[in-house]
Amino acid sequence: MEKRFTSDDLPLPQILSDVGQGALQLPDFQRSWVWDDDHIKSLLASISLSYPIGAVMTLQTGNADVLFQPRLLEGVEEQPKADPESLLLDGQQRLTSLFLALKSPKPVKTRDARGGELHRHYYVDINKAIADDADREEEAIVSVPADRVVRSDFGRKIDLTLTNREEEIAAEMFPLEIVLDNNAMLDWQMAYLDVVSPERLEKWKRFQEEIICPSTATRFRRYGSPKRRRRKRSARCSRRSTPAA
Repeated sequence: MEKRFTSDDLPLPQILSDVGQGALQLPDFQRSWVWDDDHIKSLLASISLSYPIGAVMTLQTGNADVLFQPRLLEGVEEQPKADPESLLLDGQQRLTSLFLALKSPKPVKTRDARGGELHRHYYVDINKAIADDADREEEAIVSVPADRVVRSDFGRKIDLTLTNREEEIAAEMFPLEIVLDNNAMLDWQMAYLDVVSPERLEKWKRFQEEIICPSTATRFRRYGSPKRRRRKRSARCSRRSTPAA
């Protein structure tokens, strides 16, 4: 009997690359992306802690049984080659959130707890991320407004500005939008370590080992997510192991 499902464990960078290149798209019946800011922070915190966030299910295209009209995920630029290799059946909100937060320099369009529209960038507070007693979700993963300026007192007081790399380095706030970009990561690392401080190197080594790309765990750069494919005649549905929350 032919197997109805196949499963693959794929690294998160590969899955998000497929999204960005248009190789993985949505069928037209999928609803629009609706996750709020707290959900996105929780998802990012889960990955940084190597918590499982579930699988995604895809359907391979290229046969007469697949009749759905494809469309790109939210935030993906139009591609010259628009024909997808597979369609995302389950996991849209997770993958859309991760693509926008980790692969796009544009602010993420999201919502607050009351449904109000927000545009946010996502950072990791290095000091809080490596602190033994810190709550990763509540303290270490930080979302900031589109202009990268955090204000309080009804906008009258500026608490934090992250409008350039120098300000990010000074605040020790790592921008998650570059976490999967090798060159940008290296540039940021060199600038961070260029600050004269006996603690900086040890901080960065711990941050990199525990958050970015550890050798024994799986975080952002090595995080894998199950991809499950389902077969129906010549049409194959696959379940990709990708982080899911």
